[in-house]
Amino acid sequence: MPVMEIEGKLTTHRQTIAEKFNNYYNNYYISVADNIINKNQTKNAIDNSNKKDPLSYLYSAFQQSFASIKLKNTTTGEIEKIIKKLKHKNSCGYDKVTTKILKTVSPFIVSPLTHICNRMLTTGTFPDRLKYSEIKPVYKKGDKTQITNYRPISLLPVFSKIFEKVLYKRLYNHLSSNNILVKEQFGFRCNTSTEMAIYTLINNILLFLNTKTLVGGLFYDLQKAFDCVNYEILLSKMKFYGITGVASKLMESYVRNRYQRVVINDYFSTWKKVQHGVPQGSVLGPLLFLIYINDLSKSISDKSIPILFADDTSFIITNYDDSEFRHKVNEVFNKINKWFHSNLLMLNYDKKYFFCNLQRKQIKKIICKYCIATKQSQL
Repeated sequence: MPVMEIEGKLTTHRQTIAEKFNNYYNNYYISVADNIINKNQTKNAIDNSNKKDPLSYLYSAFQQSFASIKLKNTTTGEIEKIIKKLKHKNSCGYDKVTTKILKTVSPFIVSPLTHICNRMLTTGTFPDRLKYSEIKPVYKKGDKTQITNYRPISLLPVFSKIFEKVLYKRLYNHLSSNNILVKEQFGFRCNTSTEMAIYTLINNILLFLNTKTLVGGLFYDLQKAFDCVNYEILLSKMKFYGITGVASKLMESYVRNRYQRVVINDYFSTWKKVQHGVPQGSVLGPLLFLIYINDLSKSISDKSIPILFADDTSFIITNYDDSEFRHKVNEVFNKINKWFHSNLLMLNYDKKYFFCNLQRKQIKKIICKYCIATKQSQL
């Protein structure tokens, strides 16, 4: 990016450009939740008096209590396997350590890494120096002088991936062994895929069409969903799912007090504190988001058939009677809006699709839209 437009003027000053990018990402991507909430309230999409406590949905969706997680210590063997499976990349975080360097020196540092990791698991403290990310703007399309035409790529220290993978394994095992993650969620999980989500969606539609039932579909995308995750709500939900004690303390240490800066051709902006959202470019980020929206499908499953792929949400609505069908559609729409409003998330109404009284010829169109949405969520 040799030239950028800053406040109506073209400049090549790298430091100025880096600061401007960081301010833009801080104000737009990090604080986007505040903007969305304010916009939501301004539009009066939902009366604030009807706003429910997000945990009330959890208590309604899950009748049982969950066992508390136990964070088992790691071993040098586990750390060695994690390092061995890391992909060879030239990219690196602010510490300038690449995976190639890490793999080369791993025989000499695996023992101290194991010790530090076990200290993390026993004290509930995630290392502060692993919570600093560098942002590199990557050109998307359009005018190259405009900041809005660049997508942020977040780079965390490679050591962070080791610590996060250790923690990820324990969190995922807890969620799996207690059947916490709902079956309607197909994103960021083992043994699931976009193809499975599409098959489930289309198969359900065809089953109802074969019985001459009216079938409708609501297809949504969320506005900057990963950037809008509220820490208090996330940590409260994790406690509900049994992530308590030292594990709860560790997760709070992980998500809070994170910082980022923008780097452009070896020019760095100042560090800015991240206010919202799961860490971009992290190992744990996608799993934390699944935990955040896990109760959505159970909150609406009595009125529709939910099919989720990360932040892309689909709801199949059926009924034999036309008037009851339309009433049901409005009811589902309102319940979805209330859930997202209570959880401080916002639907992207520019990417909303509704198919009423679906026919076989429309299925191909649905598949295309769903494929596009799920591919975008994986970028």
